[in-house]
Amino acid sequence: MNEAFSEPQVDHGAWEYEPATKRTRWSEGLYAIHGVARESFELTVENVRPLVHPDDRDTYTEIVRDAIATRTPFACQHRIVRPDGETRILIVRGSFVAGSDGIPDRLIGTTQDVSAREEEESRMRHLAHAIRSRGSTTAIASSRSSRARSTPGDETVLTARS
Repeated sequence: MNEAFSEPQVDHGAWEYEPATKRTRWSEGLYAIHGVARESFELTVENVRPLVHPDDRDTYTEIVRDAIATRTPFACQHRIVRPDGETRILIVRGSFVAGSDGIPDRLIGTTQDVSAREEEESRMRHLAHAIRSRGSTTAIASSRSSRARSTPGDETVLTARS
């Protein structure tokens, strides 16, 4: 687990929380995802909570509280608003691990920033809607699409770069 806390990642990170002491640890990746610096951000529940998007804050808090109360694994998706104003979409997974006495005492987990994937899926849904509304047009697209060509039957095919 120590490796996970020292390895900087752009889109994911690891975390640990001890409910009894309220001690929290984040990997470098989580600081980057949240847009805060380890050196200047005091890592407390009280300081992290405002980073959760206001519309997701109560639900996220309830899910985590329930997991702590029942000592059960959880997974959820929520948004954060970074200090620079950028909104990111995260998937958080956590589960309890037992201490030396065999009683679950620490919640550990991962957080993945899925913002780029969500944006790509939104573009694909928009493209599919546009295709359906045009009727006679067919398109194949990816985030790396760069060329378009006409085909017989007035179809446009987008092809990905090699």
